[in-house]
Amino acid sequence: MSGFSAWTFTGAAGLAYQHGVVAILLYLGNAATFLLGYWLFAVRWRRARISTVMEYLVERFDERTRQVFSWSTVVFQLFTGASMLYGLGLFVASTCGLPLVWTILVSGAVILVYCVVGGLWAVVITDFLQAVILMPFTLVMLWLSLTRVAGLSGLLAGLPPELTSLRLTPGLGWAYVLCWTFMVSFGYNTSAMAQRYFSVDDERSARKVALLCFALFVLGAFIWFVPPLAMRVLYPDLRAIWPGLANPHEASYAVAALTLLPNGLVGVMLAAMFSATMSSLSGLFNVHAAVISKDIYQRLVAPQAGERHLLVAGWVATFGVGASMTGLAMSMAARGQSIFEVMLTFNTVISLAYGPPALLGLLVKRTPAWSGLLSFAVGLVLGCYGAFVGHWGLVKNVLVILPTSAAIFLATRAFDGRDARQGARRDGLFARLNRPVNVADELRGSSDRTAPVFRFLSRTTAGVGVASLLLVLYAQPGEKSTVVLYAGLTLLVAAALARLGRARVAVLALVAALLAPAAGEAGVARVWAVGDGENIEQDDLASPLQAGSSAWDGSRLRIFGAGNEVLAFQVIVESDRDGIRSLSASLPELRQRDGASRIVYAPPGRDPTSSVGRPIQLFSVHYMNVTESSHARWVWAPGGPAAPRDTVGWKPVQLVPENARAGRGGFPLSVAPSRNQALWVEVDTGRGLTPGLYDGTLTVSADGRALPMPVQLELFDFALPDTNSMDAMVYYEPSQPELYHGRNLDAAYHRFAHRHRI
Repeated sequence: MSGFSAWTFTGAAGLAYQHGVVAILLYLGNAATFLLGYWLFAVRWRRARISTVMEYLVERFDERTRQVFSWSTVVFQLFTGASMLYGLGLFVASTCGLPLVWTILVSGAVILVYCVVGGLWAVVITDFLQAVILMPFTLVMLWLSLTRVAGLSGLLAGLPPELTSLRLTPGLGWAYVLCWTFMVSFGYNTSAMAQRYFSVDDERSARKVALLCFALFVLGAFIWFVPPLAMRVLYPDLRAIWPGLANPHEASYAVAALTLLPNGLVGVMLAAMFSATMSSLSGLFNVHAAVISKDIYQRLVAPQAGERHLLVAGWVATFGVGASMTGLAMSMAARGQSIFEVMLTFNTVISLAYGPPALLGLLVKRTPAWSGLLSFAVGLVLGCYGAFVGHWGLVKNVLVILPTSAAIFLATRAFDGRDARQGARRDGLFARLNRPVNVADELRGSSDRTAPVFRFLSRTTAGVGVASLLLVLYAQPGEKSTVVLYAGLTLLVAAALARLGRARVAVLALVAALLAPAAGEAGVARVWAVGDGENIEQDDLASPLQAGSSAWDGSRLRIFGAGNEVLAFQVIVESDRDGIRSLSASLPELRQRDGASRIVYAPPGRDPTSSVGRPIQLFSVHYMNVTESSHARWVWAPGGPAAPRDTVGWKPVQLVPENARAGRGGFPLSVAPSRNQALWVEVDTGRGLTPGLYDGTLTVSADGRALPMPVQLELFDFALPDTNSMDAMVYYEPSQPELYHGRNLDAAYHRFAHRHRI
């Protein structure tokens, strides 16, 4: 859990939204660093037989090195921790519509209280329970995202080619990916991250930890970044949704949650974001509090301090670190800084300064006590110059600092042997590094509480899964399967943790019962299409147009028109006897065949009449049950030639924008058993598009089932004028909207009329 935070779902998600495959490659680089740990450092860290990395620095180098490393790490990780808190604040604020700076303040206060009151035990236990919330949530988001864009093939087809190509752009090319991997290899194998290796019983377990971290990061590289990539398909311009955010692309995961999740699980999503960031920041708070209280305060101020004295000092240090991080995060937000850039800048400086001497010190024995301090100082000075004066990019930082720092460290071998005391400490350390851990002797008398801890975690996890089922009571009909899926995945985690046979069987039985109904296919009987001139009643299940029409050949939608024309068609989704709980549709783009022109979907704003920059629009058709024929004889005479043949039944009467409230015509829709539901799609061809054929895929999503429908547009080589050549009249009475809506809608209706040349 401490390997990522809300930064992953904001800064890194923003990178995925903007640059696509690069974000995945960078996280695969993160994963590769654990292979380095597996081959080289996991065994050596475990054999060091230490409790903190700072102990190692004293034994390998000297007290001065420990002090400088301690102070520098605390200062620089204040900024990396602040960027994590900034990410959490951005996620919560954008999801809940709250002021960003105040959200950061409250979030920081919550995390600080959590760390000060609970201490390390609360951090360890709740880190795991937070993972229980986060893991199923990210899997649910992965499934929902892929479903919304018609699977992996639909995602790859809908993304711009440059986001999926391995021919990376120069600014974020392969050199950048390799240098990133070198940089993070120091962060993930030193400092607080190294504790994962010396907190296990022996070397074999330490290497297993490295492999586990490698596997989880490989999976995470794909699981975490599919939702922001799907949002790039659905919402190519996030600034239109959140114009007030300085970096709206960093809210792409929040957009995914709001788009895909039922209301109850949005709350779970916020808990997941808090969990990830609380895990990372609580680790930083406790590590830095330990450094300040033990390595700095006790050694320099109060060497005779007792345990209670140091406990109070630790509380004060935790509060100071937390308050400082919160203040820095609020400052970053107020200035509109990029979360990704802030994290990258400070993480690069401290990793390239700290990493080379710390890791080389494990491998190279004969260097003087001051070798680590000199190498660190040179790396830190170069890093600060490159970050804040020269404004070097990542590649230049790595290519300049890493060889220089390593060369200086190795060059100091010529001065070894002048400090006998340091030589004795170092020799003792390397003697341990060459001696395998004997668990039977070295851990004799230590109690193994693994079984009761896992039983406790299993039962608590099962409780989380069962409690989440209460969200079914508040979910819309089409959202209940998502809630059940989340609860089922959580219970699967509980079953994996269970150590008692009966508990495992009971949990698995409950999971099977939950997931059985959720795994069934959607209640769709058939999907077909008609043009914009047809009225398909909701209860007309035997229309002859099912077989084909001017817009439908039985397998493909075909429309045609001129430039500067608004074309429309209807997709008719017929439910079976079980009905449909969650129905929506998407048409990401129409792309010119053998050409570069594209008609790209953009999401609707708050005003559905605003069509600027939105050439593709989606609506649901609303129906009215007419129970008796009209008595308005001025419209038609009953039995006359103008009278319709069927005057009663469920008539299509209104188009409702896709972003209207759920249950009021907005997506997702619920469809009663054995009923039609029409989805209306408009395409504005605009001016300037190249004539020819345009292809796209409209995806109908029904209860998690994706039903793709090919769409072909033939665009003629002429454009319609902005005004009609014949007069048209539509009756509009301003007092009616004022009466029924409580406000004047003249401007909105004028925009509608202008769009359709009336």
